[in-house]
Amino acid sequence: MRYRSKTPFIYLALAIGLLASHSARAEDQKPCLKIKEACEQAGFKQGAVGDGLGLQIDCIRPIIEGGLQRKAASQPLPTVDAAVVAACKAKNPTFGKPKLNGQSGPVNSGSDY
Repeated sequence: MRYRSKTPFIYLALAIGLLASHSARAEDQKPCLKIKEACEQAGFKQGAVGDGLGLQIDCIRPIIEGGLQRKAASQPLPTVDAAVVAACKAKNPTFGKPKLNGQSGPVNSGSDY
């Protein structure tokens, strides 16, 4: 009987741990999310590569790599603080980078940033 009374506390501890873990992951993504949001506010969007407004290839990747946009890009890059870019790179080194040869890894587009 005594064993059963501890069960709710174990579940409660697990739930608190999961929430804390999710919160930490969300906090780790804040710098990268700021970059994504700056790109979206500048008019870049997912699936608009043909228009030169691709979220990843025309905005996020050039910001992360510190390079130039491709010639087909139709909007200038938004201004993003270098400290935000550095923090994003430190917290998520694969952000904005394409997956190669079917490698598994974090998805770098959509709502996960």
